[in-house]
Amino acid sequence: MRHDPDEMPDNLDVVAVRISGFGGLDKVKIEKVSMPLIIPKGHAEVQVKAFGVNFADLYMRQGLMRNLSPPMTMGMECSGVVNNVGPGVTTLKAGDRVICYQVNGGLHQQVVFVPEEACFLLPPEVSFDIGAAIFVNYLTAYFSVLNIGNLEAGQTVLIHSCAGGVGWAATQLARSVPNVKVYGTTSMEEKHAAVKANGVSVVLDPKTYVETLKVLEPQGVHLVLDSIGGTSFLQSQQLLRPLGRAVLIGASSMLNSDRKLGLWDMLVTWWRTRCVSPTDLLNESKVVAGLHLANLLKDDPQRVREALQTLFSMLEQKQIEPKIHAKFPLELAMDAYKELHLRKNIGKILLHNLVK
Repeated sequence: MRHDPDEMPDNLDVVAVRISGFGGLDKVKIEKVSMPLIIPKGHAEVQVKAFGVNFADLYMRQGLMRNLSPPMTMGMECSGVVNNVGPGVTTLKAGDRVICYQVNGGLHQQVVFVPEEACFLLPPEVSFDIGAAIFVNYLTAYFSVLNIGNLEAGQTVLIHSCAGGVGWAATQLARSVPNVKVYGTTSMEEKHAAVKANGVSVVLDPKTYVETLKVLEPQGVHLVLDSIGGTSFLQSQQLLRPLGRAVLIGASSMLNSDRKLGLWDMLVTWWRTRCVSPTDLLNESKVVAGLHLANLLKDDPQRVREALQTLFSMLEQKQIEPKIHAKFPLELAMDAYKELHLRKNIGKILLHNLVK
């Protein structure tokens, strides 16, 4: 919290997770940065309590987001308390509990300035941990499964990486629809019990799921959530029954190594994902779609805010339950990123603001 102006230094020093360049974990640094004392117009100053770790943070660190230039602060999701607000802010006040989301990062820092429109009120009954776990994962799953995916009672859905943050959320949201059968892929046998308990009907091996599904669902499935991209997206379309929907929500196939991603990597993934044939879609009566949460928030913020309120209601009614895989202190952010990169998590990985 800020103190009397007469007692304050010129800047506020805070700890942040930074990257010195694009590439591997060696580029991640825990550093002190200086914040100006004057809160920018239209911004809130937020004391962060918990930080969400997302696959998009790996994309950012490895150079996929080409509009960003290191050195920079990592992190696009957090929860905390508003210390104060800058000029022009009308919907927030000191003491408000909030979730913050910025697709261009900057939030893995003890105290942050966040634009008013990037802050979302957190109900008093929802913990900061859940607040940092629900926004990216559950909104992505909500729009993919229930809006774009339009999953209906008695239908079938294939969810890739069903033990991850989005996959965990998507399974629960799919299960909110009566009599839905959920197929889920995960590469680690030790995760099978957990994902089954979360609602996955049949766990599939990522190496053999295509052949297995063709036997179990010869007519195809109604919905596929594809977070892999590349050649997987063509397989997703081929597994659909007539009027089935394939929703692309990520490109984890790019992250097969812990190095900087070059233009060639992106072109290869783009080319392999560029497998949508309008003629095939027309002839086979199939639907292909995609979801980019940050762009949806920019284009239709009210719809995203309404969806978040729906998720809070589902949380209160125990229809959804985010799972926290692990909580790392901020200074161990490298360990958290490594855990996610190695796909060891079941559910959400968080960082905590425990640095002295």
